[in-house]
Amino acid sequence: MKKLLTISAALLAALAVSGCNDQAVASSTAAAPPAKPAHVYAIKDGLEYGYEVGLSENDKKAGQVAAKIAMYRYLGRKDDTYQVMLRDGEVRMVFECAKPCTFGKVHTFVGNRYMGKEVLKLSPEAILTGVMRDAMSGELDQNVGKQNDKAVTYWVDGEGKRLIVADATTSGVVR
Repeated sequence: MKKLLTISAALLAALAVSGCNDQAVASSTAAAPPAKPAHVYAIKDGLEYGYEVGLSENDKKAGQVAAKIAMYRYLGRKDDTYQVMLRDGEVRMVFECAKPCTFGKVHTFVGNRYMGKEVLKLSPEAILTGVMRDAMSGELDQNVGKQNDKAVTYWVDGEGKRLIVADATTSGVVR
């Protein structure tokens, strides 16, 4: 079971730092290129934002023809630090970085158990770079939940403790 969870966490991390799928296809017959959206995400589903994962050569050789979509939730901002969450079953990975977002921290949880923290250097092509660009430019709505009939937001501190912030009326700013 532990090996399966470790593999799942590694796959999530690979999704986060792999390159985005280039959606722009040049056409010699097109008069003008379509206007590019301000955001990087490909799809929005409620409070989740989908980012396309580019197909690797191994994916293509295995016959995969469609890009995978990694769904993120924006947790908010505290000072100049931003957090987003990627979830797959019981595995949750909370990514955080501060402007200009050259390096980021990854907090991994399995169920309610904190598994640890890693520090990553983000490349300009990484999906996580696009997610954080959207978060920093105000393109993502903050994930807001309910607890005891009150709107709450979530934040993970540096020690991996999930903090619940009761005041969810601060427009993405965690106090």
